[in-house]
Amino acid sequence: MAIQHNDLVRSLAFIYMRHGYHRRAKALFELLVKSDPDDIHIRLSLASVLVKCGRAGSALEVLMPLENNVLEDQARKFFSLVMSEALQQLGRLNEARQFFDQYRANGTAHSVKVAP
Repeated sequence: MAIQHNDLVRSLAFIYMRHGYHRRAKALFELLVKSDPDDIHIRLSLASVLVKCGRAGSALEVLMPLENNVLEDQARKFFSLVMSEALQQLGRLNEARQFFDQYRANGTAHSVKVAP
């Protein structure tokens, strides 16, 4: 299903996320991903809000296809942070620590491999 006003929906999703309405943000980000599955920033935002909703496993499903993508520095940094949060929530602390270290190093040296 195509969304006619993607910019408005995107803005509302970010406002919801920013103000702690994570389930509402999740629903909008899911619509946006369906509308534009190649938008990496929306996929990262969906993964982030999934973690905030306690759905780290679902977040990893969103993140794993992005792992080998060439991401700009800020997207790589956000990817590393969200991966760290998801892995920590799943109790995979060593992997979480590696991704958090990448995040602290500006996310530029991506060499961590995540076990399925």
